[in-house]
Amino acid sequence: TSILRQSFRDFELLIYDDGSDRDVADRLDQLVLKDRRIRLFHGKENRGLAFGLNYCIRKAKGRYIARMDADDISMPCRLEKQYRFLEEHREFAFVGCNAGLLGEHGVYGERTMPEKPGAEDFLAFSPYIHPSVMFRRGIFDKYGLYSEAEENRRCEDYELFMRLFQQNCRGFNIQEVLFLYREDEQA
Repeated sequence: TSILRQSFRDFELLIYDDGSDRDVADRLDQLVLKDRRIRLFHGKENRGLAFGLNYCIRKAKGRYIARMDADDISMPCRLEKQYRFLEEHREFAFVGCNAGLLGEHGVYGERTMPEKPGAEDFLAFSPYIHPSVMFRRGIFDKYGLYSEAEENRRCEDYELFMRLFQQNCRGFNIQEVLFLYREDEQA
């Protein structure tokens, strides 16, 4: 619900329910009744994250697409700062940020991402925290959606970021904690 409490209010929230149990589906249906910005789509079965992301991108109406996972938290100014950044910096195709690491007992650390990732930043892991990123809508139209191929399952973000980098689409990470990323302290 942190996404609904953003300082930037002019957005639509697309939720793709990928075959959750009836209790979760009912709670999502109730949430839609509370906020007109929410658009809910139900799938019959879990077809993977890439499928759900692509489904929502195809349904989205805005110029920008911001990612978010249900168990993470966006700071109240996240969307506003990312929107302003993309409006003021046309040379970047997408923008992420640094994140506080959220465990069972609260925030236990911070993940600082490279500000302007280069090729070397892709060697160890993705230089972007996927659910913290806001994209320009047009990059999906020009370079394609997330790969739904089995070999990219669970790393669809890494494949997308590398493909965009190869096409000279650059991303930026705002050097502020605008996001709390849920990650087990033992991970």
